[in-house]
Amino acid sequence: MTKIRLSRRAVDALTPKATKYYAWDAAIAGFGVKVLPSRKKTFVFKYRAGGGRGGRSREPVIGQDGSLSPDQARKIAKTWAAEVAMGKDPSQERRADQSEPKMSELFQRYLTDHAEKHKKARSIYEDRKLIAGLLEPSFGSIKVKEISRGDIARWHAKLSETPYRANRALACLSKILNLAEV
Repeated sequence: MTKIRLSRRAVDALTPKATKYYAWDAAIAGFGVKVLPSRKKTFVFKYRAGGGRGGRSREPVIGQDGSLSPDQARKIAKTWAAEVAMGKDPSQERRADQSEPKMSELFQRYLTDHAEKHKKARSIYEDRKLIAGLLEPSFGSIKVKEISRGDIARWHAKLSETPYRANRALACLSKILNLAEV
């Protein structure tokens, strides 16, 4: 296993083989490039979580060559190496962050767990309409923990032409977020 300084020139010089292989960086232990037979090159950081040889081996992907330069990937690898040295597990933290629920999931949960059990049919219909027409397009792709009061205030201000509908949607969103908190 030879180690090289992973620079732009060195990464570009890596040619695909019949099977995948790794080129490891000489400066940062565990930082390398995975080269696939399909010519795809991916920056990885290999480490053991949970203490030495007994720990679980992890190999999270830092990013694709092309979307990240070797220097950018190296900075991320240095950060992750420091976290591992402090006893953290960057791969586990990323996985936990990716599994965080989005607002669209929260909207569906509100409808099934609360509205359909505690509201009349007309109110459920109105809530579905507000969620589908106003809330989902604006907040559906945002993670629940990332939404802020400022985001909601800006969204509410944009709806100033239809104040009644804006206030009904705001009340619905408030109820959804309060139930999520509980």
